[in-house]
Amino acid sequence: MVKFEFQGQPTQTTTPTSADRSVDNDNLTAESDSGTSKIRFTNDVDNSISIDQDVDGSVDDAVLKNDETTEVTRPLLSDNHFTNDEQPSQPKLSKYPVNEALKLHRTRSFQQSWYKKYNWLEYNVQKDAPFCFCCRKYSKTGNSSPFVTTGFRNWSNVMESGKGYGKHESSESHQFSYDAWNRKKMIESGALKNIADKLCPNANEIAKENKDYLRILFKYVLWFTTNSVATRGHDETEESEKQGNWLSFIKLQLETNPSFQELHEKVTKSRSTDYTSKTSFNGFVTAVANGVRDAIYSDIANCGMYSVLIDESKDKGNKEELALAVRYYSEKVVERFIEIKHLTEFDAQTIAAHTKDLIEFITQHSEGSVVISLGADGASVMSGEYAGVGEILRSQHFPWILYIHCIAHRLNLIVNDLVKDSPLAVDVLAAVTRLYSFLNIGKVRPVYQKIFQEMFPKTQTKYLTQQFEVRWSCKFEAVDFVAEKPECILATLAQVSNNGAVHGAKHAEEAA
Repeated sequence: MVKFEFQGQPTQTTTPTSADRSVDNDNLTAESDSGTSKIRFTNDVDNSISIDQDVDGSVDDAVLKNDETTEVTRPLLSDNHFTNDEQPSQPKLSKYPVNEALKLHRTRSFQQSWYKKYNWLEYNVQKDAPFCFCCRKYSKTGNSSPFVTTGFRNWSNVMESGKGYGKHESSESHQFSYDAWNRKKMIESGALKNIADKLCPNANEIAKENKDYLRILFKYVLWFTTNSVATRGHDETEESEKQGNWLSFIKLQLETNPSFQELHEKVTKSRSTDYTSKTSFNGFVTAVANGVRDAIYSDIANCGMYSVLIDESKDKGNKEELALAVRYYSEKVVERFIEIKHLTEFDAQTIAAHTKDLIEFITQHSEGSVVISLGADGASVMSGEYAGVGEILRSQHFPWILYIHCIAHRLNLIVNDLVKDSPLAVDVLAAVTRLYSFLNIGKVRPVYQKIFQEMFPKTQTKYLTQQFEVRWSCKFEAVDFVAEKPECILATLAQVSNNGAVHGAKHAEEAA
């Protein structure tokens, strides 16, 4: 049993809930019993790939209040707002958000017992609203019912005859969708034969061959991705001799692996399908990524609460990216990367909007787990007292959230200030900075490279690192390098200073 506790007074009116967690207006508490959730990629004979999850979905006492005084118009929901796309998403919370606007009525919130009476009913934690699963999935008429678009939240008459659930259940569009859902379940259970089986008697054999083929390709894709092997080539046409690692690898397997060659020929030639293309490769990677994220969300659900870590930086293409990760407890404190968002605007409102969307998505897919803190660097756009990302999230969306200045950044700031109080340290770092600039001069760098290889012939050439205030390890790396390889640096300085005609009089004077 793991227990987290945060003392505070959250005033958010639509606080999400989570498995085995209790929340009230005075104390935010979370309890989690251990569960199991993992994604497994096995190397057995059938190359199986599976995701195991064991989450009971139960919730301890939760008292959540919704102080809405008016009905809020909600945007049309897409399927990814629900935790399960194959069956109704029915999170079992012991208590659901209470709508204070309906406090005069006996029924003021969603009730878990409704799941049993209406098996098509599903509940969205993020929106505090019930929906119809079969209409959302199988309606062919562009259904505009609240059970498909915004969710039905009029708790006062959901169970009245001719209104609410009963009215929706008797509608023609619902009955059509419900029948389609039932037929699909009967086909999957074998009670009803799929028309495809009648049209194609050997459909089961074809399906097995397809699965075997895809399992092998999945294993190949996993090897490429886990070993960070580049896949694409500059020219992937049939005439090209260098089509990239992925296509070259597939060709090698076709030449050396008879079983794979047989499956490949059956799938590609007889069915006019090729899953070795760049599009299919990206699809495999996306499927694996989704499986990993689902495993992370399951672990978060077991914990009941989590923190979000964000950082903004440029990639190698000089594009601004926002990296988002989560931190939670799963037998130990773990950090898991979730995604990267490309930024076209870099203000606090934009970053806060992206972060809010991520938090809401994680909360919905982790049985309503509560975000408790935000970790970021100390830049003003993140930590601003009145308009920083942390303050925007706290004042507009999550009143209880704590903003935490990255401990590594704080330690780095302290070290920088301490160094400035030491004349010796200031002189050493200044000398290292001058050395870095000098050794990277166009006429000097080749001299250094040659001397390094002569002194250390079996070692890859190492260079002095540039110093940045926000890179807390670079100063140590630079000083450590100078202390470790002083003879190489001194030899370079001596050669440049003694050959002014070759390397330039100015550089020779500077080296001396």
